[in-house]
Amino acid sequence: MTSVFKKFRRDLKFRYGRQLRQLNYWLVARAAMMIISVLRLLPADSALNFADRVARLVGPRVGRHQVAVDNLRKAYPEKSEAEIQAIASDMWGNMARLAAEYIFLDALFDYDPAASEPGRVEVKGADHFVEIASEEKPHIVFTGHLGNFELLPVAAATFGMNITALFRPPNNPYLADYILSTRRSTMGSLLPSMAGASFALAGVLENGGNIG
Repeated sequence: MTSVFKKFRRDLKFRYGRQLRQLNYWLVARAAMMIISVLRLLPADSALNFADRVARLVGPRVGRHQVAVDNLRKAYPEKSEAEIQAIASDMWGNMARLAAEYIFLDALFDYDPAASEPGRVEVKGADHFVEIASEEKPHIVFTGHLGNFELLPVAAATFGMNITALFRPPNNPYLADYILSTRRSTMGSLLPSMAGASFALAGVLENGGNIG
């Protein structure tokens, strides 16, 4: 009887597994879009602070929190439990801020080369952007994974530099399509990190384009 039940479950999972997975993706994406819509109603700083606070409350209640805490204990055996928990909490807050920043990239990157007063963002080495934008040859631009590293293409666009940026889309296809459409409004050309991406990047360079 047990073997029959297991076979039934296996057949059911095989037959409806893909549909259930797609339904789960759709529900998660709709929930995420709803949250994003609410955040858009707030000023950028208020939205980021709100996302930070919520993540610090929700994060410790998910399974991955324990994984993070265990790894922190191994990496920093000299730290107290309170310090470990504080670092893990900061991690959740930082991740939430990074995610929310995608909504406000235009507002956050307020650099204006002609402004007399500095804004939120300061650009050093702006002459490099200007030089690259004026050259009719391919370039490869690197940026460190520090903070929101996707500000690079936004900065490039400010100086009239067209750049094709490589990014990793979410596993959720509905959420990936939504985020991609949002990013394209501020980041120029985008190329999903997937099979064949290296050939596509090579094609951009062969045509005299810039990648980063």
